[in-house]
Amino acid sequence: MVGLLAPIPVVLTPFATLEIDYVGLFPATDQGNLYIMLHIGGCCWAETRAVPDTVGLSVKLFLLEQVVLRHGTPQKIISFWGTGFTM
Repeated sequence: MVGLLAPIPVVLTPFATLEIDYVGLFPATDQGNLYIMLHIGGCCWAETRAVPDTVGLSVKLFLLEQVVLRHGTPQKIISFWGTGFTM
């Protein structure tokens, strides 16, 4: 639903639902990172990574390396409409 707020259902299975967002624009690090990518995998578990941008490749690598390879594929992904999450 675009434009309407809806409650997020309670997660009963760890990492079945993944919430993802990013924060920034921060001053550049020595590695050129400007943002922090964040995911919350239900049950109060969070993973973060400093990234140089918020485009598709950075999001894809973050999801693959920090989520899928460590915890498995989530059943549902909730994003907060950042430009890196659009198709």
